[in-house]
Amino acid sequence: LNEDEPFYVFPSGYVALESALKKEVVPHLNEKQRDRVESIEGELNKLRSENKSGSQVQEGACLDSNDLRMEELQDELDGLIAAECPLTGSMMVDSIDCGFLDGSDEDEMYNSFKNPTETSFATKTGEDMRVGFTGQYHF
Repeated sequence: LNEDEPFYVFPSGYVALESALKKEVVPHLNEKQRDRVESIEGELNKLRSENKSGSQVQEGACLDSNDLRMEELQDELDGLIAAECPLTGSMMVDSIDCGFLDGSDEDEMYNSFKNPTETSFATKTGEDMRVGFTGQYHF
């Protein structure tokens, strides 16, 4: 969590950090939109580094044009990733039939329920210790 990280507030009342929103929304975009998000981010990073490096020490007009371009790019990025709330918008409705876990998490969850009489813990010595629901310890 970075205190300078931008965030979005949706009319639904939900708030999302930009990085978390991108992580959630970008996979649902079409290929052209994903490519455009990458392109915008690259151009924004380039303009930000130019402004920070001091290479724009010429006239204020040049700096203003970079600021204007950065604002236009940010507006376009906002339109792509924050057009609607990811929790209450059409993206959530469209993904209603998807599971909450991806394939590897689902397998791990299934395997944890195969033997419901014991749970595995790591001990300080690195040994695998199993605790049965009866409270008996097994090494």
